[in-house]
Amino acid sequence: MGHTLNILHGAATCVALTSGCYVLMDYVPQAPDLSTLDTNSILSDGGERPVATYRNVTETARIMISASTPSAVQSGKQDIQKLFNYAVFRQRNRTGSPVYVQFTPDSSTCTLRSEILNGKIDFTNDALGWRWKEGKVEMLVTWTRRYFWESASVNAMLSNFVTTAASVSIGNANDTTYNNFGQISSISGELPAPAIIKLTNTSGSNLPITDIHISHNTHVYGSASFHPVLNGKLEGENMTAAPGVTITACGQGGLLANSGSYGRFAIPAASTTQIAMARVALSGSDIGICAGRSFNILMRKHFPTYTPTSASVYLQAKMSKWIVSTCYTELSEGAETQWDQTQKLQNIGVLKIPPSLGGVNVPAGVAFSVFVRSSVAASLSIDCFYLCPSDGYIVVKPYGLYLDSGSAVVIDQDSDITYECNPTNTLANKSEFGGVLGKKINLMPGAASQHIFVYITEGSIMNLSRTSNLEIWYRPKYLTV
Repeated sequence: MGHTLNILHGAATCVALTSGCYVLMDYVPQAPDLSTLDTNSILSDGGERPVATYRNVTETARIMISASTPSAVQSGKQDIQKLFNYAVFRQRNRTGSPVYVQFTPDSSTCTLRSEILNGKIDFTNDALGWRWKEGKVEMLVTWTRRYFWESASVNAMLSNFVTTAASVSIGNANDTTYNNFGQISSISGELPAPAIIKLTNTSGSNLPITDIHISHNTHVYGSASFHPVLNGKLEGENMTAAPGVTITACGQGGLLANSGSYGRFAIPAASTTQIAMARVALSGSDIGICAGRSFNILMRKHFPTYTPTSASVYLQAKMSKWIVSTCYTELSEGAETQWDQTQKLQNIGVLKIPPSLGGVNVPAGVAFSVFVRSSVAASLSIDCFYLCPSDGYIVVKPYGLYLDSGSAVVIDQDSDITYECNPTNTLANKSEFGGVLGKKINLMPGAASQHIFVYITEGSIMNLSRTSNLEIWYRPKYLTV
């Protein structure tokens, strides 16, 4: 059968370098080189390598053109060079279809591809000798490509408390009624692969979506039992009030308002300095599950507005050490953020849990704490705080459009595009949906289990009964074939 080597552009253009007038004489895919940053000292042995990145690959295939005339040889050579020019055009203008080198090893069922960035063709030293007239000429076809190979896209198998399937139904909360996540048990390949996330609106109505928060928990560190509200500890009504603050547990107020009970936080008279508002003591199990990773802290409000609405309220999430009811010291902190009265779900910063303590065991009394600064005495209604793992974390910002019932938004991080499509039409009938902010979600091969969490808001509303179907696709990636 032999190896198969092609150069592809779009869906229709293909130069097969192992058939027709082309004969593959020699080609061995090369692994990428590494660029590294080392830190070392003359005062200590060894050193560290905190940064290592892969470089693009330049490699050569030796090809013979066997044609009837010299003109046919030139035509065969030009067909390849045209595709290299398309690759250069795409790099320069960031538009048009990519050009790929596609390779299938002999007797293999796995076809791999890698995007070509540019290329050139050289004749061998004796190419213009006596064999030129016979139309048999050897060429050195050289290209620079991406550092990785990728195979055909795979629909990842997902599971949650509802079902196990290639597409799972999700709600807008993570509790006993609604699941807002999909758990992935395994990922093929040997390199991280950007996720292609498809969310289909199954709520039965058109949604004026303002934000889609998507968080990725790889479980490379920590535990697969991670829960974004630490199994209820970060519910507003379950938090411990700091001195001078009163937390009142309030009952259910409807799906548009809350997820059941919530906490009403009574903030004392105005102060120009911060005061502690509430805390949650973290157990050894909590610390082990969080495993020192960074988390975006999402605050879900019962009411986006507070009383009085004229107040200026600022919140800050911190890791603190408490002794009884006294905050003894602050170990780390996120950014101070002003309460936004137009948003139901608000990001109040990034926090590492637990903070780095140089390898020393985390001391007793460590707590997730929220501090507050208010221009006047105020009443805040908070449902909960979500810990969103930042192994990958993105926020999709629609361009002021509704997501129609039955339509889907596709966040394709492999191609860096986000679009809406209607399942009754072909995927080609798609329209641009919005922009994406944050850290790309890369699925990790070898991780025992990983989660994708999804939170969808409609401005001042975060309806927990909103349902979607979640699908996750990816292209397995490899360093070598």
